[in-house]
Amino acid sequence: MEPSRREFEVDEVLRIVERSLRGLPPPLRDALDNVGIFIEDRPPKRTLKKLRIERDGVLLGLFEGVPRTKRTFDGAAQPSRITLYLESARALARGARELEEILVETLYHELGHYFGMEEEELEE
Repeated sequence: MEPSRREFEVDEVLRIVERSLRGLPPPLRDALDNVGIFIEDRPPKRTLKKLRIERDGVLLGLFEGVPRTKRTFDGAAQPSRITLYLESARALARGARELEEILVETLYHELGHYFGMEEEELEE
C-alpha cells in the first residue's frame, strides 16, 4: 500500500528535522533529552487563544515544557514537546525550498526555548 500524500509530507518533514538535528553542534545534540518533536497541520484554536494570537496570526511552532536550564532532576519531569505546524509554514512558503527553510528556522527557534532562551534572545 502506498503512503498517502499526508503521510509522505510528514515523512519528508521528519527527514528535514532529522537532518537539522544531525547538523547541530555535538554538545547541543548530546544535550537533547526528554523532548519530543511533533508535526501537526495547524495549532488548535485554544492554543492561539492562550497565546493571544489573533485569528489571522501565524504560529509556526511551539515549545511546551520546562526549559533544560530550569529542570530539577528529581526523576519525575514530564517530557518537553516541540510542535511544528506544517500548514502554517506552507502558507508562508513559496516552494519546497522555502518551506524547508521555514521549518528548520522554526525548529531551531523552539530548540532555543528548550535550552532556556527567551524571545528577545532568539531574535538577536
